[in-house]
Amino acid sequence: MKSVNTAYLSCIFRSSGRIKHLFFAICLIVSFAGSTQETPIEDELFSCIRFSFSGNSQMLDSLITTFESELIDEGLLESRGAEDYRGLLQRIASEQPILRGMDSYFFTRFRNMAPDSMAILTCLETMDRYAVRFPEDLLGRTLNLRQESMTERIPPSTQAAAFLEILEGVDFEIPLYRFLTYHIIDGQAYETAITTPSLDDLRNRGLMNVNGANVFRVLMNEANQLISGDQLISFDQLLTLVQMHARRFEDRAVYIVEVEEDVKYTSFITLQDQIALAITQVRDDYARRYLGKTLTELTQEEQEAVFYKFPIQIVSP
Repeated sequence: MKSVNTAYLSCIFRSSGRIKHLFFAICLIVSFAGSTQETPIEDELFSCIRFSFSGNSQMLDSLITTFESELIDEGLLESRGAEDYRGLLQRIASEQPILRGMDSYFFTRFRNMAPDSMAILTCLETMDRYAVRFPEDLLGRTLNLRQESMTERIPPSTQAAAFLEILEGVDFEIPLYRFLTYHIIDGQAYETAITTPSLDDLRNRGLMNVNGANVFRVLMNEANQLISGDQLISFDQLLTLVQMHARRFEDRAVYIVEVEEDVKYTSFITLQDQIALAITQVRDDYARRYLGKTLTELTQEEQEAVFYKFPIQIVSP
């Protein structure tokens, strides 16, 4: 396990604003230089992420505790033990479905906590530099694998299997490695919830008249702006419009997502996620109002009925 001089984070966190980022390169040199007081690089990087919330590390700690407690309550995780966590990834690798509301996804809430953008960028740049310098060690391989999974459309089950080839049970005692794999749990829940019909399937069902009222279209341009109905809209407006569309057309609702050529893949996925989140909220509202339960409390038969009533039918031309 690589170790770094603890002066690295001291350098980062004792400076502030622009000065912090001007000293970033100096801190990197210090971090990999080594000294008599060594700390595992995994701990240093995780601390970097924790303190990206305006110096309040307890925000991330609280989110992780809540997230894993929910997984235990939902029967997806037996305990917070490292082997039990690895067992959850093994079940995802075997394509076991996971039903979770999108508002309970880890990274949905992580983004909503609004970490300092420059601080989190510093952490990501440090990870990138480490992965380039040490591509063959455990952390380097893990970081490179996660980067690949974030930029390419890889099924969560395949991602889980790839991470399990690298990480042993004991590795999941290290907070950073758990953090780097939470997106797989989110991804499997998303795959479970979303319906991805083909264009031919929608045409055969008479749902693919692009000018039909049941079709909701949204375009993301290269500036990451959203356009729907020839109007610029915010992500908050998108959520409202999608929910209205889902409630109006129910099982006939179709969502066409278009992106301009230079839009990053991660931005495209974020757009799809926001549409799916809006529909999931409609599903949950319906379940609470008419069945007196949350989505996760429904029986399998009830889940199938609600999912059928409000399908997530997102397509890209």
